[in-house]
Amino acid sequence: MTYNVRAGNPLTVFAETIVITIQNLALAVLFWKFSNYEMGNRIRDGVAYLGLLATLVFLPSWVVPAYIQLSTAANIWARLNQIYANYRDGTTGVLSPITVTMQTAGTLARVFTCLQETTDFLLVGSFVVAFLLNLTILLQVLYYSMAKGEKVKAKADEKNQPKMVESAAVSSATSSPTRGSTPSKRTRSSAKAE
Repeated sequence: MTYNVRAGNPLTVFAETIVITIQNLALAVLFWKFSNYEMGNRIRDGVAYLGLLATLVFLPSWVVPAYIQLSTAANIWARLNQIYANYRDGTTGVLSPITVTMQTAGTLARVFTCLQETTDFLLVGSFVVAFLLNLTILLQVLYYSMAKGEKVKAKADEKNQPKMVESAAVSSATSSPTRGSTPSKRTRSSAKAE
């Protein structure tokens, strides 16, 4: 947010950042209120946040772009960890396809709005990187959900196959005996007579 203000970007480029910042502050206050978070820690965190804001406001202009680069690097690190964990585990776990789709579409929309509103290629580049990483995770969600569906179908087919063999064995055992396999009534009765 501070970067956009200092870069002179239009409000439409970063308005959602203001809303997200207010939401995060409200969450922090609610966390402090309803948890056993000590007053000393609350004060420390509040002072650290205000100090960070003051630092961003009063830094020289040539340093401010580094914050966008740090933000992009943190985003890359977090997403690459997620992508690798999905690959390593062979599943996306509980990632919601709807949420990941909305994230991907949102970052794509941010790329287009930034291209329309500003010529700040550092900002546009950060959204392009975020879009590509979100797209990778979306493709993983789709791939692993299809692979999971195929595994479930294969297990169901495998589960049904032994039952068919079992039922064939049961039906052959209960069907009428073939000649010579068991003694007939006449043979049994003649054996009794002897």
